[in-house]
Amino acid sequence: MLTFLRPALVLCVLFSAAVAGASDKKALILETKSSGFKELARGLRVTLKQNHNYDTIKDAEFIKEAKKRGVSAGAKPDQIVAVAKALGADLVVLTYASRAAAGWAVSVQVQATDGRGAILNQQFQTEKAKLDRATATEISRTIRQADAGGGDAAAKPADPGGSMDFSLDAAPSETPASKPADSGMSFDMSDSSGEVALKVAPKALKTGENADASENDANALAAEYENDDEFYEPTDELSEKDEEPRYVAPDGRSGLVITAGLAMLLRNTQTNASNGTPPQYGGIMSPGVAFQLQLFPRRFKESGGIARDFGGYVRGSFTFMPSEFTPARATQALNYTDHMYHIDGGAMFRHVFGNQEKSIAFGAQVGIQWDQVTMTDGQPFPTTMYISPVVAAELEAPLYRKLAVLTVRAGILPVSGLHKSQVDAFGLRKFAFGITGSLGVHSTIWNDLLYLEVIGFVTNYWQEYAGAGTSRFIDVAMRDTSGGFQVSAGITY
Repeated sequence: MLTFLRPALVLCVLFSAAVAGASDKKALILETKSSGFKELARGLRVTLKQNHNYDTIKDAEFIKEAKKRGVSAGAKPDQIVAVAKALGADLVVLTYASRAAAGWAVSVQVQATDGRGAILNQQFQTEKAKLDRATATEISRTIRQADAGGGDAAAKPADPGGSMDFSLDAAPSETPASKPADSGMSFDMSDSSGEVALKVAPKALKTGENADASENDANALAAEYENDDEFYEPTDELSEKDEEPRYVAPDGRSGLVITAGLAMLLRNTQTNASNGTPPQYGGIMSPGVAFQLQLFPRRFKESGGIARDFGGYVRGSFTFMPSEFTPARATQALNYTDHMYHIDGGAMFRHVFGNQEKSIAFGAQVGIQWDQVTMTDGQPFPTTMYISPVVAAELEAPLYRKLAVLTVRAGILPVSGLHKSQVDAFGLRKFAFGITGSLGVHSTIWNDLLYLEVIGFVTNYWQEYAGAGTSRFIDVAMRDTSGGFQVSAGITY
C-alpha cells in the first residue's frame, strides 16, 4: 500500500515543510486621524474579528513593544511592521479617511509581516463621516481576500525607506490633526513637499518626563477594547448603490470545486487456487486523466445552518495500462493496452469545527464506486469489474490555513457486483469486499479561485470463488490492488 502512496507522500512532506512555522492570524490596525471622520480603526478592528476571525492587537500592546525596541514618535513604516511582527501580527492595516467630492474616501494599505510586503493599496468610498457597517464589511472582506490570495495586483512593493505611498491622485483636501486629543495614535500624512506619504508617529511613544502621561493614554486605549462589541456591530448589509462582493466563507471551504489533471496509476493482482496458481496481473505505473466535482449548495452565502454541511461529489479517472503476455512455447511477448476506469460519487457531509481557515473539518461520504480493468482479447486474465456501495470518513486538517490543507479519507466497499468474465473464469463468488483510502494536500490560491491538489490513494479488493470456471482452477482466491497518485488543478467558488 505504501508503495503506491510514496510519490504523493513525498509531495505532501515537501508541501508541509514549505509551510512549517504557520501562525495564528492577527492584525494590527492603525489609523491616521482625520477631524470629522469617526470610528475608522475601531470599525475595521471589530469587523475583521467578528466576520473573519482575525485576532487584533491592542494599541497599548503595540505601544509597549515599540518603547521596548526604542521606537518613538516619527517611526517609519518598516519599523512599525517589525514591531507588529514581534507581537505575532500577520498584517498591519494602515488607514486614512479624507474628504472627497461625494462624501469621504477611505484609503487602506495592508502590509504583510511574512515578507510579501504591501498586499493591498485601495480606496473605498462612503457618504457618511463615520465608517458605516456596509463599508466596514466591504473593506474587511477585501483585506481578507488580499491576504488569502497573496496580495492585491494594485499594491506597490514595500518601500524599505518607509514612504508607503497610498497612491492618491492628489493630496487630501484636509490635513489630519497631528495630535488629536482623543487618540493615542496619530500619523502625519504629508511630507515637507506637501506630497501624501504615510509617516507613522504614535502619540503615546513618548520619553522622559512625558512617559507617565503616555502610560495613561495606553491604559485608555486598552479600555476601548472592552466595549467593542457593544459599540460597533458589523453586518453584511450593503447600500443599494454598492455591488455585493463575492462571498468567501471565513473557514475557507467553498461551495464548488471542479478539477482535472494527471493520474499515474498501477494495478497488481495475486491469485492462488487449490490446484495451482492462476494467471496474475503485474502492472507498471501508467498515465491517465482524473477529474473531481464537489458541490455544497448552501455555502455560496452566509447562513444556512446545518444545511451548509451537506453536499455531493463525483470523482473519476481513466488510465491506459500497457501489458504484455508470453504464450506457452512462444519466444516473443505480445504487447497489449488495457483500460482502467474508476468513478465514485454520492452524498457528502462535512462539518467545520470553527469558523477560521485553520479550523479542522470532519465528514462522511456515502455513494457508489465502480472500478473496472478492461483486458484486451487474447490474454488469459479476465476483465474485472467491481460495483460497490462505499461508506467513507474524511478529515481535513489545515497545515497553513487554506493554502495547504491535509486530507485523509478511508472507506469500506462491500462489493455488490462482479463482471461476468470473472465468474466465468474463476467460478461462483463466495465473497468479495474492499477497502479504499487516500492521503493528499490541496490549496486554494489566486483570489480564492485557483484550486490545486496532490493526492495519493489505494484500493484493494479481496475475493474468493467456489468450484472451477473456464480457467480450470479450483477454489480461487484473489487480491486485486490498484493505486497511485493524481495532480490536479481547477477552480473553487
